[in-house]
Formats: sequence, structure tokens, C-alpha cells
Amino acid sequence: SFLTFCFLSIGVYGSIADQILFLDHFGIVVKDLDASLNFYSNILGLTVVKQLTLSGEAFSKGVGLANATANIAELSPPNVGAHIILIQYTNPAPHVLPEEKVNDFGYNHIDFDVDDIFKVYALITAQGVKCLTPPVLLKGYGNIINFCRDPDSNIVQFRQKSK
Repeated sequence: SFLTFCFLSIGVYGSIADQILFLDHFGIVVKDLDASLNFYSNILGLTVVKQLTLSGEAFSKGVGLANATANIAELSPPNVGAHIILIQYTNPAPHVLPEEKVNDFGYNHIDFDVDDIFKVYALITAQGVKCLTPPVLLKGYGNIINFCRDPDSNIVQFRQKSK
């Protein structure tokens, strides 16, 4: 409405950032919920908070897909407020995207800060996780990073901050 436009123009409502309370979750659409749960829960050690199936008119309207049904698993990393929500759509069937590279446009990766990246690297590679890089020190940035892939080829970064 014109009144809303006027309020926004003069800053009565403040900025959008003023309204953001915190980062709540990352949603990842997966092909196989069990395989993804194995990766994020059994290999990485995240805690499954809840699992459920969502469907019906409100869910379909909310996600913008007719007759949508999805199996959901919410996971929580220790000591972190933001959760990861794994979503396996059973209707409509998702289409498979090509494997993205680290420099492709769009949402690129999820990062887990860790205490000992070399220990994490040894543990995940022993579990058969595909890593794109070994731990590498970024000179000038001071952090050690490495990139791996989850069962759906999503990029997962581990980072050890400089001390």
C-alpha cells in the first residue's frame, strides 16, 4: 500500500536486519534421508532432534509445490544454535542437479568450525567420506580448512580457526 511505501521510504520500520533475531537452520534437500542421517548423525555426530513427515494443504502452500510430502529430520550440532534440517521430498520427485564445484554460484557450502581439523579429517576419511581437499592452511587468513561431500554431493567445510 501507499502508506507502507511511505513508512519504508522514511525508515519508520527500520532495517530488515533489525528484525532478524538469529540464524535458526539450514535446510538441505536430500535423495536418501537414511544415508544423510548416517553422514550427519553417525559420522559427524550431530544429534537428531526430531523426525517427521509433512504433507497437506498448508505444507504444499508453504513450499509452493502441489501435493507436497516430505520426510524431515532436524539435527543439532553441539554448542551451536543453528540446526540442520534434512528434507527428503517423496512428492513431487525432485530433479537431480549436476555436482557443483566450490566456485559455482548459489549456496555453496555449510561450515563446521572444529578444534582439531587434522583429527576430524582422519576420522571422516576413515569412514569413507569423499574429501575434495586435505586440511590446508590459508596464509594471510590464518585458518585451516578442508572440503568434503555429503551423500548428496553437497559441500561440507571444516575449519579450524587460528588460535
